[in-house]
Amino acid sequence: MVSNFWNIPGIQSKQSLDVLAQSLGSICIYNEQGQVVYVNRSFLELVRVDAQAINFFNYFPATSPRRLAWLKLWEKALSGKETTFLLKGQDPGQVVQCSLQFGSDARLMFLTAKPTHRNQAIEQVTQAYETLLSVLFNHSGVAIALMDVAHAPAQCNQNLHDLLGTTAHENIVLEQFIHPDDVGIDAELKQKLINGSIHSYTVEQRLVTKSNDVVWVNASVSLIERPSDSHRSQKQIAVLFKDVTETKKIYDALIRTEGKWKTFALNSPHLFIQTSRTGQIIYASPAVERTLGFRGEELLDQPIADLIHPNDLNEFKRALRQWAIGAESIPRGVESQWKTQSGEWVYLYSQGQPFPLALNIDGIAMSGYNITDRKRLEAQLSAHNETGSGIKDLQNSHQRV
Repeated sequence: MVSNFWNIPGIQSKQSLDVLAQSLGSICIYNEQGQVVYVNRSFLELVRVDAQAINFFNYFPATSPRRLAWLKLWEKALSGKETTFLLKGQDPGQVVQCSLQFGSDARLMFLTAKPTHRNQAIEQVTQAYETLLSVLFNHSGVAIALMDVAHAPAQCNQNLHDLLGTTAHENIVLEQFIHPDDVGIDAELKQKLINGSIHSYTVEQRLVTKSNDVVWVNASVSLIERPSDSHRSQKQIAVLFKDVTETKKIYDALIRTEGKWKTFALNSPHLFIQTSRTGQIIYASPAVERTLGFRGEELLDQPIADLIHPNDLNEFKRALRQWAIGAESIPRGVESQWKTQSGEWVYLYSQGQPFPLALNIDGIAMSGYNITDRKRLEAQLSAHNETGSGIKDLQNSHQRV
């Protein structure tokens, strides 16, 4: 295929271009807007479409979930990371393995492709998935549950069995351990997840253990797709739990007296910060130094917003305003990136409330705990979904994910 892309003296003949195209393998090159700059014959024969129909975002409305998933792949490649995924080939049993790489010097995106058999591709994706599950389930700091959308018994790691007081041989139906007062909101959010109206959610809820103790957890829930030998992957729900019972106890102590709140805060692994209603830091517990590296006195009178990543600042300020007035209309918790003294960023889940009027303190009591490890695990799950899900039916109805 003759193209102005190859504007190099001595190779403008069709024969020279054919030789070059054969040496490149199957390749399609895009500009930063996803429009084709060059595509060779090998690529067109592999995916069996016209050159005019191969632009990256042609087939999806701007609000389409598939377009959004595809856009994540594009943005990941733009950031400099090699991005791989699968396409469904035209021939029975054929799968096309693709790699998307961005050339920052030329400001061009390079999509290369090679055919393989479906079973071989599924085996590779399955091995990567099982490796990911092994990392998740053996992580020392997070309790994990994995279940299908029909709410059958969940696959759990030892951390979750320890939390619930169950043994590794027991079948866990997670819904049976959710506190009755929290069942409704959990069921509503899970249904939205299954329907595709949301991609994940985080919620604080209570679990009732086998010995009837109540534990508070921060639950991060995602929908993932498990590779399958059939033509459709198996949808599953992954839940990552963080025990936050201690934080709730400190909040209860806060309601009683300021002195008791500070006694708890001094010895807690979770960080506690007292601010004015406008966000000036009045007090920071010792855990702030362990988590962020700043000594408490270094932060006094500083705006707490200075610690928040710019991408999360608007949401954090909105939550701060809600905490200041004690609003209960939205969830009190917010996930955001906080700056450390070394200049790095850590993810914290934080929540706040005004001090009770009886204490005669005009300010906000905030608590937070580190969820960086959990966010990394979520990112690994998300990367798996982007690589192996939904993309295999690319050719159906002239749509591309």
